[in-house]
Amino acid sequence: MRDLKEPIPHFYITLANEDGHLFKRYVIGYMERTRPDYELIRIIDQGKLALLTKKE
Repeated sequence: MRDLKEPIPHFYITLANEDGHLFKRYVIGYMERTRPDYELIRIIDQGKLALLTKKE
């Protein structure tokens, strides 16, 4: 399985303050630290999940 759905911590959602670009940067940084072998495809489920794919 190459794709993975990873929950985004609520803490990051509260830090975003309605700034979509900043929120995405938070999520990218978090996923790079927690899942370094995956990369972000998109944020789904109203900002609660990150859809990731395995790096080649």
